[in-house]
Amino acid sequence: MNWLKNRHPGPELMDAPDVDHEQFKGVLKELAVINTWLGGYEPTITGIKQLANDRLGKLTIVDIGCGGGDTLVKLAKYAAKKGYYWELVGIDLHSAAVSYAQANCSKYPSIRIIQANFEDIEKHVPEPDIIINALFMHHLTESEVLKCMQIMQCAKTGWLINDLHRHWLAYYSIWALTTLFSKSKLVRYDARISVWRGWKKSDWIRLQKKANQTISIRWHWAFRWLVIGYPK
Repeated sequence: MNWLKNRHPGPELMDAPDVDHEQFKGVLKELAVINTWLGGYEPTITGIKQLANDRLGKLTIVDIGCGGGDTLVKLAKYAAKKGYYWELVGIDLHSAAVSYAQANCSKYPSIRIIQANFEDIEKHVPEPDIIINALFMHHLTESEVLKCMQIMQCAKTGWLINDLHRHWLAYYSIWALTTLFSKSKLVRYDARISVWRGWKKSDWIRLQKKANQTISIRWHWAFRWLVIGYPK
């Protein structure tokens, strides 16, 4: 599959500045269902547990590019089940994502949603313990990813990325799944382009060298990379 050697140049339809807000919210809703089906939240929880170790009881966790807030809801439920106190902050620049996330997370007092650029994390949360992002990095250019990796260094305990593995089986599987079950043109197109804009392990190794950071890279089902960064 030589055409998957390099990332698709993008953008995805949902990244267009003039995307219809109602369609966009529909995409967020469907993506949450897909993530649930495919176990896409588990790498994030695994990464938080690895970073925090025996200090899981009380954490401030910031989710950049939080989209519809579905990851934050999963974390809030997990923390409540375990008896942890996690302050959860979602940051997204897209106004439709923010309004959807605010409604989606309204039942969870531990979650707050902020409309802002990821570059402004410290203005809103001065000392986060952990910074996460899930299915955000494949929307960015490589230079933006490097900037994001540098910004996430402000986390006291560390940061993690949960994002897609660019692989032919993942591409055709999500194409088949969305063709059969999705009613959204945006989802049917963007799901496979998202995989094509995903990453290979060699990409993360190259980015690690460019960023001059210490990271761990681990593969998770379903075709996800869990990348964990540690403070310098």
